[in-house]
Amino acid sequence: MTISDLHSRFINFAKGMPAIAFSRLQLVREIQAIQGKLEGVFPDQPAVGMGDIPLPVYGLAYSAFLSDLKVKMGFGYVELDARIEATIHLRGNPSEIIRTYEVTTSQPIRLVLDYDFASRKLFWREQGGADTNMVGAWGPDAVAVLAKTALPAPQQDSFLQEVELPSIWTTKNMFINLLIALLPYYETGELAPWLTLLEPLQFDYDGDHVLVTASRAQIAVGGCDPTSITVEPDPLFPYGQAIPAPSFSADRVDMAVYLPKTRFIDFTAKVLQPAVMVNAGGGGLVKWSVSGAFGLKKLTADITTGIIFGGAGLTVTGNIGLRAVIDFLGAARAWIDGPSGLKLGLASASVLGSGDFASEIRLTADLTAGYVYGDLVVTQAVLTKVDFDVNTPLGWPIDDVAGEILDRVAKNEIKKLTGQVTHLGRWDFMGIPFSYKDSLGEFDAATPVIEGLAGVAAYTGIARIGIG
Repeated sequence: MTISDLHSRFINFAKGMPAIAFSRLQLVREIQAIQGKLEGVFPDQPAVGMGDIPLPVYGLAYSAFLSDLKVKMGFGYVELDARIEATIHLRGNPSEIIRTYEVTTSQPIRLVLDYDFASRKLFWREQGGADTNMVGAWGPDAVAVLAKTALPAPQQDSFLQEVELPSIWTTKNMFINLLIALLPYYETGELAPWLTLLEPLQFDYDGDHVLVTASRAQIAVGGCDPTSITVEPDPLFPYGQAIPAPSFSADRVDMAVYLPKTRFIDFTAKVLQPAVMVNAGGGGLVKWSVSGAFGLKKLTADITTGIIFGGAGLTVTGNIGLRAVIDFLGAARAWIDGPSGLKLGLASASVLGSGDFASEIRLTADLTAGYVYGDLVVTQAVLTKVDFDVNTPLGWPIDDVAGEILDRVAKNEIKKLTGQVTHLGRWDFMGIPFSYKDSLGEFDAATPVIEGLAGVAAYTGIARIGIG
């Protein structure tokens, strides 16, 4: 058996608890995307929202340019270096510059991940303290521009005292907070809508991914009317089982959600219960119809070892199979048509059956809508035991009519479910943050990915593929 480094870390770190992972490379991409939006063109073409910000004195304004933003990940923390270039100019005229400034961090800012339980948001906060350096220089036309202001003479000295001094004090105190506020944050409720991690959280910064889990969590199980379950480390998780050494890298996986096998069953059982319905009708001399629904008595998730990436259709299939012991409860009718729509010899039966139902889940990423949706593909539908309570009109030879119910409907029509596809709608197992779409390059696409270890666990993720 071979598994990836990401799956091995999931199992070793989270074991029988749900967990979330996002790649370091993805964090860097999102930071770079932020820089691209805020850097502008120095010195007089600032980005929208970063330019011509009014100052409260002398009709002046400032513009800022995020010129450099670097991140370095260490064990348990992140270090951030940044450089901002700023100008003070006449309000409404970014090109009429009085003074320019270069603001840098005096040492790397150390950050750690934190968690807001109310919003289910992972965000960065500063650990320790850091200082900033700010170096100013006069603009090439500073004297001429100052002459257009009401600053008292000598204007350069007045500017330094009344404008620059308070600006430096404010910038030094706000610069680091502003930088941290620019960093991407991760809403776990968007990535895994069904999962609420309960404090305190645990983080693992080793390898290509940052992993997040907790010793307790809440899982919302079901569809339209979910049930909230508080879970602790799964006692049925095979803790003593030797985990295979990782044999390949999953560095292509940008984000992933992990569930141990039995938690996956908890999550999917109520979603799948109403997924398969039967409503069949037949012709010939004897007409018949049957309608009903399957109920799940016992659900088993069969997770296949291996990793599967979506292909050209961005669809994953074949890695997670579901098998259930089922009950079928329905109503069957058989009759012979008479004149003017009259049903001659109508026979009805209540049907109670038990048998085996098997399917697989097919996942497709819809990047535009921002989620992964699922189809349930039926691979087996067999009633091994069927009981009928047949009601027929007195005096009618019921052999043919009741026989249609027993033989044709029960044995054949249920089997026709095999191969059918039931669309489950939005599959809330994993959402795709819209910030992720923004980070994709011109020749990038996203595809779902599933990796499993038989009998143990599986994770679902989003991976980046090149389309150029």
